[in-house]
Amino acid sequence: MKRLLIPFLLIFIVQGCTTIRQTIYLQNIELNGPVKAPPLNITNNKQNEQVTFSAGVSINSTKKVQGKVGNHSKVNSSGFFQADTISINGQRAYKDAGTNNYEFSGNNLQWNQPDFSLFLNSDLKLSEFFAFSIGFNYALQNQTSLIGGNLGFGNYNEFSSGAYRIDIGINFQQVLFDAASVVFTEISQNGSSTSTVSFFNDVDKKTTINPYFSITYNSKFKDSPINFFISAGYFSQTIINYTPSSVNRNYYPFGISVITVDARGEATSGFINFTPGFYLSVMDNIRIDFGIRILKETQIESLSKSFLVMPFLQYDISL
Repeated sequence: MKRLLIPFLLIFIVQGCTTIRQTIYLQNIELNGPVKAPPLNITNNKQNEQVTFSAGVSINSTKKVQGKVGNHSKVNSSGFFQADTISINGQRAYKDAGTNNYEFSGNNLQWNQPDFSLFLNSDLKLSEFFAFSIGFNYALQNQTSLIGGNLGFGNYNEFSSGAYRIDIGINFQQVLFDAASVVFTEISQNGSSTSTVSFFNDVDKKTTINPYFSITYNSKFKDSPINFFISAGYFSQTIINYTPSSVNRNYYPFGISVITVDARGEATSGFINFTPGFYLSVMDNIRIDFGIRILKETQIESLSKSFLVMPFLQYDISL
């Protein structure tokens, strides 16, 4: 972003006091990556188990959602930010057209999700009532591998016909993003000022880190090969998180005051998770779990689909 200002600095740096004020607004963002849900941990005969390994696949039935995030610049009557081309000492530049007088009311987020994700989890017994869970997941989108995972602790208790478990921890997930922003630059010098606008894109892969909470109940009828489970909880996943950078004096010589206001801010999705399902006991230490994650998004404005449905199949083996 700072590199965009170098031509203008060469024009305006002369004798006197110079102040450069930048204000940055998000225009739109395209996010590519899966929704990272917490792991499912079934409790059945945990007293005789030391570790449980789980592997499976989660299907994304919704491939794209749209919504509104961040702090968008004002727009014209058609809902777009309008800029005019100008010339400064023979160099092409842009300025606000003066028609951007309306608050943005459209959608500027598109979240594309892969068809499916693969996952592998392990649950290590720490004591009679506590366990440590660690897991990894993998998705492929736009020919790019996206890795995620989870770390957490569980508190469980069993009785004759069922068991419950409370899990807390953190999810981490790689995502691809392409975010377009507009920079308003005002250069003030010796009582006069010049205003320009610049456009740029942030294109990168980042790792989000967010907390999760879940509580799971499952039946454990010994005479029945099929039992059920119900899990509910809440988790979040960061979409954008911008913070202003400190001034780099290689670009801004001494004697110039630089003020940066990054209005893009932070946007985080939040999901209420409800997961019903059943599991089949193939052997005493082997289970096959089938469930459907029903996710209700609570934080993104004007979301095109606030409910996401993600069926999954999981294979458990305990040692």
